Amino acid sequence: MILFIKYRIAFYLTFLVAGILAGTYLTPDNLTSILFFILLFTAVIKYPSLYFILFLPLGFLLTPVYSPDPEIERFTGKKISAAGTLIKNPELREKSTRLFIRLDKISTGGTDVKVNSKIVAYLENNGHSLTYGNTVKINGIRLERIKNFNNPGGFNIEQFYKRKDIFYSGFIKNNSISVIGRDPDINPFLFSINLLRTDFSRFVRSNISYPESAVINALTVGYKGNIPSNIREIFSGLGIAHIFAISGLHVGAIAVGFYFLFKWLLKRSEYILLTFQMPKIAALLTIFPVFVYAALAGFSISSVRAFIMATIFLLSIVLGRDDNKLNTLFIAALVILIISPNSLFDLSFQLSFLSVFGILMIHSFYPLEINTGFDKFKTAAKTTIAATLVTLPLTVNTFGYLPVFSIPSNLVLIPIVELLIVPLGLVSLITFKIYSPISLFLLNIDGYFISLVLRATDYIDSIGLAKIISPRINLETTVSAVVTAVIIMMGKRYRKIYYLLPPVLVLSLLLAVNNFYFNKNKIPEINIFDSARKTISLIKTRGSETILINGGYSPKSESDFIERSVVAPYLLSRNIREIDHLVLTSLDKSHLNGTYALIKKIRVKNIWINGHKLKSKLWEEIYDRNIKLHKIPEKNSSLEINGLVFKFLRPLNFSVYDSRRPLPLLLEINYDSFTFHTGEDIETGMFNNRKSDLIYINENKNTDFDSIIKKYGPGTVICRKCESDRLPEIIDIYKTEQDGMVTVLIDNKKINFREYIDK
Repeated sequence: MILFIKYRIAFYLTFLVAGILAGTYLTPDNLTSILFFILLFTAVIKYPSLYFILFLPLGFLLTPVYSPDPEIERFTGKKISAAGTLIKNPELREKSTRLFIRLDKISTGGTDVKVNSKIVAYLENNGHSLTYGNTVKINGIRLERIKNFNNPGGFNIEQFYKRKDIFYSGFIKNNSISVIGRDPDINPFLFSINLLRTDFSRFVRSNISYPESAVINALTVGYKGNIPSNIREIFSGLGIAHIFAISGLHVGAIAVGFYFLFKWLLKRSEYILLTFQMPKIAALLTIFPVFVYAALAGFSISSVRAFIMATIFLLSIVLGRDDNKLNTLFIAALVILIISPNSLFDLSFQLSFLSVFGILMIHSFYPLEINTGFDKFKTAAKTTIAATLVTLPLTVNTFGYLPVFSIPSNLVLIPIVELLIVPLGLVSLITFKIYSPISLFLLNIDGYFISLVLRATDYIDSIGLAKIISPRINLETTVSAVVTAVIIMMGKRYRKIYYLLPPVLVLSLLLAVNNFYFNKNKIPEINIFDSARKTISLIKTRGSETILINGGYSPKSESDFIERSVVAPYLLSRNIREIDHLVLTSLDKSHLNGTYALIKKIRVKNIWINGHKLKSKLWEEIYDRNIKLHKIPEKNSSLEINGLVFKFLRPLNFSVYDSRRPLPLLLEINYDSFTFHTGEDIETGMFNNRKSDLIYINENKNTDFDSIIKKYGPGTVICRKCESDRLPEIIDIYKTEQDGMVTVLIDNKKINFREYIDK
């Protein structure tokens, strides 16, 4: 009962979270919901002390249910003109800009249709001239429904956007979007604050070299999108990616600074000094600049959480009451979830609150010590260890790394960033509109220190010991780790509880070994990915050998998106940390960038390339990692791996009709009497007829299924959509866009097919 009285907010929060989860994942009919709510209200009327359970139906009712706009659905896949309003600032990226737009009107064929739907659009250029609140006109955008790649372990991007009430995406070319005004419903104060953010970020980009400018904007005004992906990856591997988020330390610095500034100013007045309680007035006045800074930070989850906690602490000074920091954290979470229930599923929300919870818990059992330099170091170490360990399952499962240097990196870099780089950035922001030369002087100093930090992190990463590639941490391992942490903390007060530690540690070790262990296959297996127009498949032999065939010709794609969204998540979800053979059937920019990203995350022993040229950074990475490089011969050749025979087949007479494309290649895989064919040119007529049990087709609008069926005579066809009504009914057809990943299990007697689709 004492625990409930002291931490009743935690009970409110628990039931609110349960209600949000129920509203998200359960779909009971209206009658069931009404009866359940009546039962809860009856229980509360009879037992008033149970009033906190009413937060469960509150969470259920607050959880929004979104559905696609039928008006927009009619226009998907067609080029249209549209008008709408930017509901967020543009998110600048390395090669594009992401826009969140609320569409008000769609125009096509001379007809205007009113709509009210959010979309996400990717702009070809940098979008520096756009800002939150702009009303815009877009010409020639083609909207498509946002869909997942349905492979095990993949990120559910459809659900991610659905929780933001966004179901459609599109691509906008240069000069196809123009500003036509400003939305009159936009709050003028917030618009002005946001305009200051935008002007400052442009000032930084214009005067400070890249990528230092991107880091300054992230740390000062919350613009994180323009940070290079390689820097993000290095910081994630070191366990310090949270540095880019505006945290409680930023907001706390603003609160402390303005609190003492207001106290100093109030002391100038003898009347105020003698008549009022100065600390209370200073605390009350400090709330406003803290709010303004949260707005300047873009109201990110971490800045809002810090603003609420700072406000509650300041109000406790005004009211003369003691501040309970855990309750303050719970209130902040409660307020955010009531305003935006879907924030519960945001990684930033989870990391922000878990890290602060871990810090508060460790200091409740092992209090702060700041008397000596060594005490301060111990306190910093405890804080870092607590924040790192409590968020470890989330960071490992999100980034695929076990950050070995996380704790020392945080201990060294956090003080530099929070006590030097961030204050310089904040002072430059304050002086930006007052006297820009001073702001520029401070920014140059800031940029210098950031460059030192970037060089240091790059050096640590180059050593190759900063992180361990890790598969996902399962629920059992997480629970055992939590139990271990609870025993260690409780042991400070109850010594006998330490007797439970050895068996729990042994159990944790066994679970971790089981989680990391890669089981050998008993029979060969072919996994064909749902990867749009990319022909990607992973073959596992009888044993532990893995062969990744990373195909797909895409001359316009120059990013590693497919690797990050499809390949690496699947490998890590299946505890595959090593690829024996990586076969590249093409050397376009998409494959080269994807390969570079892959070999930095997954160990690869051999790479087979169909062509001659490699990008310099990829060649250097291959050399540094001692990967054996093989060029697929222009003449037919074969490779045998644990019972599977891989044949690289080329036509006898061919000419390279397009130098951008790889040399014609047909990949044939044989196991006993089973034959599988795939390749970039499987649909061309350059190869002789071959008997096939299974073919994997990267079809396009010119694919001639009749010719392919006659040439190969397959029993099963796997393709993306198979948009043809001429396929024989006797052939089994699997469509990856519809069925998800298709797994083919091969034994001596029969072939089994298993499809994966995330319902």
